[in-house]
Amino acid sequence: FKLETYEREFVHELLKTRDGKRVYNTGLYGIPRKNGKTMLAAPFGLWSLGFAGENSPQVLAAARAASQADRLFDQAKDIIAQVPDLQAIFEPMQYRINCELNQGFMQRIAADGGTAMGFNVSAAVCDELHAWDQKKHEDLLGAINTATGARENPMVLNISTAGNDKQTILGRMYDDALKLEIVERSPGLIVAKDEEHGFLMYWYGLDEDEEWTDEDIWKLVNPAPWITINYLKQQKGKPGVTDAAFRQLHLNQWQKTGNAWLP
Repeated sequence: FKLETYEREFVHELLKTRDGKRVYNTGLYGIPRKNGKTMLAAPFGLWSLGFAGENSPQVLAAARAASQADRLFDQAKDIIAQVPDLQAIFEPMQYRINCELNQGFMQRIAADGGTAMGFNVSAAVCDELHAWDQKKHEDLLGAINTATGARENPMVLNISTAGNDKQTILGRMYDDALKLEIVERSPGLIVAKDEEHGFLMYWYGLDEDEEWTDEDIWKLVNPAPWITINYLKQQKGKPGVTDAAFRQLHLNQWQKTGNAWLP
């Protein structure tokens, strides 16, 4: 599996170490849909399970709903099926992948019905965090974060597109990131770093009030080489797709109200 350049830049920074310990233990990766979020999350979960150097690692693949968690988990199982060397290391089951190398496991969990209590979490991938909008979802994320306390180099990776409610886990996390001392902005990308508290954000998208009709910026916030301007024009022009939905889903720009429709 080969990461794209923009993905390698994020992962390289996220896994940076100092004196043998990771600088960051929490990551937020925001990017428009179809730019390979799940294809980054799934191999990251497998790497955390088999190759991160943790003793008896416990990795959670978490999403709000079981269907979303299944997509992430099934992607990890598909990678194993395609790589014979991984088949000698990992044993996929319905809701769990065991690792023969270290007696660890990766388990799929849905925020709508799961709990992280009892786990000694070494890593977790929390998918589409914008949908984690209820108290039980906040409780699960809190349980995941506290369950990493006994680990030397834990990592909780949150992945999402933008939402439409800032009074949510993702909204608060995003706003707090923009208030950090180190916020690096380049066209189409915001990088926020808090090494003291172990937090890193990479956000491909537009600021809330940023002009969005310039097609040149469309490509900058969609760094995947398979996303083209023509593709984005097609998405914008589909019947029923509002400007707000296009801006939220395809430009990763926070919207104030309404639900984005997924064509």
